[in-house]
Parts: sequence; C-alpha cells; structure tokens
Amino acid sequence: MRKCIYAAMLLSGGMLAMGQACADEEDTGDAGDDPVYYEAFCMNENLTLPGTSDPDARDFLKAFADKWQSPGIRDYLSRKLPPVSSGNIEYPPESDEDAEDEDESSEYFTARVYRSPKTGLSFALHIASQEDLMGTSSFCFYRFSPETRELIPLKDFFDKRYDGFNSVNYGYLIEEDGSIFQDTYFMYDESEVPLYTIEQKYEWDGNDFTPKTGSLITGKKLAAPGSPDGKWDRLSLTDIDGDNIPEIWLSRSDNGNTEVFAGNTGIVRLSSLDKAPKEFRVTRHGIVSSDDSGLNVSYAELKDSQPANQLRVSCKEADGGAKSCAYRMNGRNIPEAEALEFISQFAEAREIKPEFISITDIRSDEDVE
Repeated sequence: MRKCIYAAMLLSGGMLAMGQACADEEDTGDAGDDPVYYEAFCMNENLTLPGTSDPDARDFLKAFADKWQSPGIRDYLSRKLPPVSSGNIEYPPESDEDAEDEDESSEYFTARVYRSPKTGLSFALHIASQEDLMGTSSFCFYRFSPETRELIPLKDFFDKRYDGFNSVNYGYLIEEDGSIFQDTYFMYDESEVPLYTIEQKYEWDGNDFTPKTGSLITGKKLAAPGSPDGKWDRLSLTDIDGDNIPEIWLSRSDNGNTEVFAGNTGIVRLSSLDKAPKEFRVTRHGIVSSDDSGLNVSYAELKDSQPANQLRVSCKEADGGAKSCAYRMNGRNIPEAEALEFISQFAEAREIKPEFISITDIRSDEDVE
C-alpha cells in the first residue's frame, strides 16, 4: 500500500515549498523514482551502533545511511573531511563546486550531535530532497542509549497536540546555535501552501532544550473589534463543527477580548458585530456571539469549517421595554420570519471550552508590506 504525505520543505533563504512524497509503508526508505520521505520510517525504528566507544557525528550518520540508504549522507561520508566535534554538519557545503553536478545527490541535510550531562547524547537530522517539482523534508531525532547502543526515536519530544486535526504537517530547522524551530502547518486549500502556521522554538542552552513561547504566522493580519491592531497573545485551535478542522480562537490577556476565525480555505471572522463580542455560544450548526448589551447578536453557520451564512440581529429598546430588531443576512435585509427560521437551528448548544496557549505575537504577510 502506498502512503502519500504532504511535507513542508524549508529551502535556503527561508523560503517555503510544499511537496507530496509517496513511499511504500513496507519499504525501508527506497521509494524508487520518488524523493524519499524518511520521517515515516526513522521515527518508528531504533538504530544500533557498533563498537564500544562514545559515538560521534559520523557514527550517527553512518548508522542512518546504512539503514535507510541515504545517497546524500553516503556521499558526505565518502569525502575525506575532518571530524566535526561541535556545531552543525551541512551538506552540501556552500563552497561545494560540484553541488549542481547532475551526478550529485538531490538530497541536502543538516545534522547535529548534542552532548549533555543532563540528557546524555542526542542526534538531530533534517534531511530534504528535491526531484523536479516533487520535494520532501524529514526530521529525525534520537537519544542514544549507552546500555544498548541504540538510537531511540524521540516521538514525543516536540509539541504534537494538533495531530488529531486534518491536514497538519510539520517542518523543522536546526539553527547554528543548536536550537530547533518546529513549524506546524495547517493547510486547508488546494494550493498546498499553509493558510497558517504555529512556529515554536526549542532553545538549546548547551545542556537541555527549553520550549519558548510560539508565534502564529498567517497570510493576513487578524484585526477585529476585539483587537483592532491585531495584537493577540492567547491562541486556541478548537474544532466547533466536528470535522477535524479547527477554528482559530484568539484572545487578549489584558482585557479578555476574544474573537473566533474560520481557517478553512481562508481566514474569516465569525462574528459580524461592530464591537468586541462579550460571549460566544457554540451549537451543532455554528457559533453565536453577542455584545455586552445583549441587543446585538451574530449567528454564523458553519459548513466544512467555512461560514455558509451569517445573520446579524440588531435590536433597540423602545419605551416600555419593547424591542425593535433589524435582521441582515449576508449583507442584505431579510424579514423576521426568515430570520427566526434560520435562528432556530442554533437552539441546541454544545459545551466547548477552548484551551488557550500563550503566543508571542501574530506575524502576517500584511505586516511586512
């Protein structure tokens, strides 16, 4: 059975490309003419190192290449290069005049050995390949067991809380100081380009990794009445309509203002209120938001995590407590009967409590224009 995986590839200069890699599940890394997606294999199987001495970077790379038949690593090991005691190993090096030779491997990688009195010996490898328009990017992270001389994949080391959602992919970058960036990509359109990304840094201090507060990266600035400047510091990805595509909940810790955005094929605010919503009520068909007066209510119907219809109800209190309301559906006025029929599907509430995490900021393409 063939398994196709969409993988994010970080190219030189920080550019992002997306590719689809296909590999046989029973395979051991040889995917024929397809670029090899190692992560499907390397994070599920231990490697054994021969010998008795403390292994170095070349020992790690040789064990990986012997198991997964990596042409890039085998080419690196065939060269007469001095041993690397610290820092990153880069292949091919920038000074490599043969890098564009047709006979050279299309693979390129960054590898690093981490030696710590606290955690022992670890090995990180970011390896990518490119064949025509197809590309893959794999990240393999091991901890060395001196007792068994095995390299043991660390599956749970990085944040994978979003694995249960559809179309989630991960990209990694090993910095020169040893810190590792993890990018979690959420892709919900046909372009294979992420609609939004959570970037998380694991800072290496020479002894251990420390997770730093992450950032949300989007194509557009998520400004709204709850935060007109688009500055949010709390994030929750919570699925409202049960299709395994999360909605984006953003909040500010200083005033508690919260907004909810749909993140499928585009990022759209789910409240049509002019002011910051005071509260949200989630139902089987969508989300209801109201302001602090209770006189203005917004109904957003969700289908496949996209707003299908949005109704805004604006009421005024007359003398004696009577209310007069206006109903506006998708930008046009509608009669009360039509509005009430639409509202009736939002009667059944669902208990959803978004779990917020702190974020440093939101960075978007619009911020740099």
